[in-house]
Amino acid sequence: VLLLHELPGLSRKTLAYAEELSQDFTVYVPLLFGSTPMHSTPRGLAAFWLNGEWWGLESGTSDIVKWLGALVTEIERTHPGQSIGVIGNCLTGSLPLALLDNRQIHAVVLAQPTLPLTIFDNSEDVRKSLGISRGEITKAQDSSAKILYLRFQADCISKPEKQETLRTEFPAERFPGRVTMKEIPGSASLGERVHSTLIGEWSDAEPGKPSRDAREEVKRFLRDPEQFVSTSKQ
Repeated sequence: VLLLHELPGLSRKTLAYAEELSQDFTVYVPLLFGSTPMHSTPRGLAAFWLNGEWWGLESGTSDIVKWLGALVTEIERTHPGQSIGVIGNCLTGSLPLALLDNRQIHAVVLAQPTLPLTIFDNSEDVRKSLGISRGEITKAQDSSAKILYLRFQADCISKPEKQETLRTEFPAERFPGRVTMKEIPGSASLGERVHSTLIGEWSDAEPGKPSRDAREEVKRFLRDPEQFVSTSKQ
């Protein structure tokens, strides 16, 4: 499993989630920017806008996607014949789709995707965009990998229009069973400003239960994406 960290960085919570996943899978957690452990949205934003590796995501020319593709190839060499799952979160939420030209990837999790990151543009096109290129979406369509999409219903950062884009790009009549949509209901115990389905909102206490359940579903999905049925599929 390739676990991609969120905009604030490779945090202690991300590493704890990787350790949890490692009970069932071999887990790779690349450091995409900054240091570890790190949890800083300003530093993450600076890395995204100032580091040239992230430029060109929507044109399909970004170095970060090429680097991740090379990493997936290295994982494939290290584990020949084994299936690979990729989990994206927040900033990296839609990037697993851009890696689906590798046929060893059998399952991808798109957790609250936020690309493209903009400050002043909240147009319909931006809200609908997955932040990757047309060519990468086409390659994803040609793949047989299953897709699990996660989002809090109350999330104001990852726009609900992105779900409609995914439905449009992977219509059920053309891609039966390819995409599972899961929206986690809002919870007063979690508060109103929820975003991070698998990492940020999780805790050992009861307020983290929705994320606890989501983590269990992700594990079931990665183990057997062909037979996976969400307990609350949208």
